[in-house]
Amino acid sequence: MSKLYKRINLGVKPKPIKNVEVKGPSITYPRFYIHDIKLPLTGKDVGKTFDITAKIKLTGVREENRGNGTELNYDFEIQNMQL
Repeated sequence: MSKLYKRINLGVKPKPIKNVEVKGPSITYPRFYIHDIKLPLTGKDVGKTFDITAKIKLTGVREENRGNGTELNYDFEIQNMQL
């Protein structure tokens, strides 16, 4: 019986994972991303801080069980926003 396959070198074999020290709970700061809303901003404004007025609607609350405990996540819909 002849060999109908050929071995392929897929690169470097993975190294074993070292033990990682788990730290206590960390502080997570909220972030949100805006799309489909026209604002007078350009790439030159990246890194600047702005005061905004926004009307938001709470659309959902999720509770997720993380390794360090339970975390609440909120979903918002932006109704109106002004710079």
